[in-house]
Parts: sequence; structure tokens; C-alpha cells
Amino acid sequence: MLSTNPYKGTKDFYPRDQLIQNFIFEKWKKISQSHSFEEYQTPIIEPAEIYEAKSGEDVGNKELFTFSDLAERKLCLRPEMTPSVTRIVAARYKELPKPIKYFSIGSFYRNERPQKGRNREFWQINADIFGDNSIYSDIEVLTLALDIMEEFQAPANSYTLYINHRELLNDFYNLLNLSPEIKISVTRIVDKFEKLSLPVFHQELAKYLSEDEIKKVEKFLSLNTKELIDVFPFLNNSKGFEQINLILETLNKLGYEGIIKFKPSLVRGFDYYDGLVFEVFDNNPENNSPAVGFAVGNETFRIFLENWDLIPENRKLIGKKQIGIFAVKNSSEKEKNQLLINQVFIISREIRKLCPNIIIDTFLESKSPSAGLELASNKNYEYCLIIGEDEINDKKITIKEMGTGSQKTLTLHELISFLKQLPYEIN
Repeated sequence: MLSTNPYKGTKDFYPRDQLIQNFIFEKWKKISQSHSFEEYQTPIIEPAEIYEAKSGEDVGNKELFTFSDLAERKLCLRPEMTPSVTRIVAARYKELPKPIKYFSIGSFYRNERPQKGRNREFWQINADIFGDNSIYSDIEVLTLALDIMEEFQAPANSYTLYINHRELLNDFYNLLNLSPEIKISVTRIVDKFEKLSLPVFHQELAKYLSEDEIKKVEKFLSLNTKELIDVFPFLNNSKGFEQINLILETLNKLGYEGIIKFKPSLVRGFDYYDGLVFEVFDNNPENNSPAVGFAVGNETFRIFLENWDLIPENRKLIGKKQIGIFAVKNSSEKEKNQLLINQVFIISREIRKLCPNIIIDTFLESKSPSAGLELASNKNYEYCLIIGEDEINDKKITIKEMGTGSQKTLTLHELISFLKQLPYEIN
């Protein structure tokens, strides 16, 4: 007789469960679109070799659900999204307006031992920016993650966003003179630092490092940013350390002080990560496991919402207008340019909070006013907001109607009032 239970590590979604699933997905989608991320989807079947080569020893080998097609090609159910989205972006990279901001919500599969918040079948939201190597894209993705938490009205102190940078870790490895192969193996162990007991952690590192090197690694993983430079002063010149400090400074100015913290043990296990890495952790004492990171898992996110009683009874979808915003960075002075960028983030955040009918897209690395307006035109936005030195000095923002070419300069209060009265449809 067949069992009525689903396959171990998967889940049946009865109507109430599906309502909660839809509630989570709809808000993920809403906030992603408010940041002008565009939705895509890819097949759940991919060639196994792309994961075996680059996704780390666990996901790439032990955890893949593999099978062969009629031509004996080795395939798998996708365990994560990065190789898939990279594939589709590479196929049309030249023709797509940059930066390319994509998100998806899809199912994934890993042949691992099921536990709380980790199933063999699970759903994630993935958000990525391509075509811009500036730190401002990192900040944009972080503000997206934080806005998702705010959208669910997560209470103060309910979560912490931890950040690290793989270049900082790599610069630290250079102190130890590690080969590229040893770096990969050590990184995979460091990624499990909080899951392993200290003796087991030492035992695993001892396969690759000397006792003195192990002590340095353990010390590195225990430090905050100030302590890090006191103990390892050469890291003050690390690009990764510089970017961590700039991210912390910018997000603190946006009101996230105390929520975002540096965590040197956060490295993530995938071999292709080479820049910023971050995760958002649920601070509930009954659930000390990751609640959301990019990608964000549905099971851990639902546990977070349940722990903090954040699942309401009703939801409403709202249609929105799309507006671009960019800074005119003509000055050669770094401080003035940073002030312009900060204003873009501040004004964008106010519009997202006060104008629920607006999608606001930030163009942070526009090389000229015409380039910013061209991008807004390519994306078919009805309006574009422009911030330059004159706007900063006058404490105003220029809004340009793309269809007619007319523009006017308004205070933030006047701009909010104007945007609020724009007509929009409720789905």
C-alpha cells in the first residue's frame, strides 16, 4: 500500500500552507520590483557538470539529485540558481541595458539530511545585478534584503545582517602563503565554523595548515573591524576591508546602524564567490539558524515570520509606476560624489516608504546626464529623477517626464506629493 506521506525532505502544501507561501512570495516579488529587479525563470534541469565543477564539494558532489537522459547525458535537478542565471545573462549580455537587475523565485533540490528549515525540495528568491562592478550594486542588493525584512514588519532586534568580503579573506590567506587549491579547501571548512565543535574544526584545518596557521585563522574569525586591523594591520590596505567599511558607513547613514555587522567567519561555501557575501540571521533564541540570505529560502523565512508573529490574514497587490533616479557625478572630488550617491539612496528610500504606487530604480554609475536619461528611456520609464550639485545646493530634485521632455525642480516634500497623486491601478 502506498504511503500518504510525501517523499522525505519534501512537503505537501495544504491550502493554509499555500496561502502563507503565496504571502511570502508576493511580498518578495513586490519589494524586488520596487527596486526595479526584473523577474526571470529557468528550467529546474541543468547539466550536472556545471555544479560538480564550481559549487563546492557538498552541493557539487554529495547533494546533487542526478539522472541521465535518453542520450546518456548526466543531468541534475538544480541545487541553486547562480550558474543558471549566469548562463541566461551571458547569452544576451551585449544587447541588455546595464546594469542588469534580475530576480527569480523558484524551486531547488538537494539530497541532504532534512532538518528544521532545510528540506530536500525548497524555494528561494535569488536577486543579482550584472554589468556593474561598483560597490553601489552591493549596497543596492543589501538595501533590497533589508527592505524585504521591513516589508514584513520585522521588529527591532529580530534579525541581524552579517557581511564579509571574499577579497578580505583572500588577502588574509596571502599572509599564510596558501596555494589556490588549499585556499578552496580551507574556505569550505571556515564556512562550517559555527556548525563544528572547536576540536573538530581544528582537526579539519590540520589536514591543510600548521598549528600556528590554525591559531591565526581562529583569531581572524573572532575579530571585529577595529580589532582586525589592530591584530593584522596589513589588512588595512585590503580592497575587501575598504569596501566593508564603506558599506557599513553608508547603511548606518540610512538608519540601519546596529542591524548590519561584520562577521569574518561568514564566507559561504561556493567556489565562485569572490566579493561581498552576506546573510540575515533570525535573532529569536528558539531559532538560531539563518532566516534569509541572498538567496532567501522559503522554509527559513516562514519560520522567521512564525517566530515573530508576522503572518497577517490579508494582503493586497498594488500596480506601480516605474521611475529612474541617478546622480550627475561631474565632480572629481570623491567626497562630493559620495554625497550625491548617498542622496540617491536617501531619496529612493523615502519614495519607497511614502509612495506605494512607485517602482524606483537607482542608476548609480551613470557616466553623464544623457547616459542616465538614455537608460531610463531604454527601460520605458515615464519619469526620471536627477540629482546633481545644483540640486544638492538647493535641496531639491529634478523630475523629467520622459515622454514630453518637460522637467521641473521640486523639494522632496513637493516631489512626494506629486508622485502620490499619479494614477495607478490596483491588481
